Amino acid sequence: GLGRPILGDGGPHPSGRANPVAWVVGALERGETIHVVDDVYENPVHNISAARAIWAILGRDISGTIHLAGRDVINRYEMARTVARIFELDQSRIRAVSRQVASPASTL
Repeated sequence: GLGRPILGDGGPHPSGRANPVAWVVGALERGETIHVVDDVYENPVHNISAARAIWAILGRDISGTIHLAGRDVINRYEMARTVARIFELDQSRIRAVSRQVASPASTL
């Protein structure tokens, strides 16, 4: 089987790519304005929770794809605003955009 976490957060990705929380924090700390889609909903899961779930799945006779997700549903824009609030960063630098007009390189 294949375990596929949905919108994870936690430590840095080995490729150097920032996870969504780190991306928001880093951009806002640099004073950047970010564009985040408000019409994509996710069930974020922390990387430690995902690892525990994957570990629990190992050794069981399961086949196919297993989607790992948190219990909360939030759109990416609200997630970014929540991150900014928790880290006491400027939420006014977060702009909501529609998925139809978003450029993957410049949005979350």
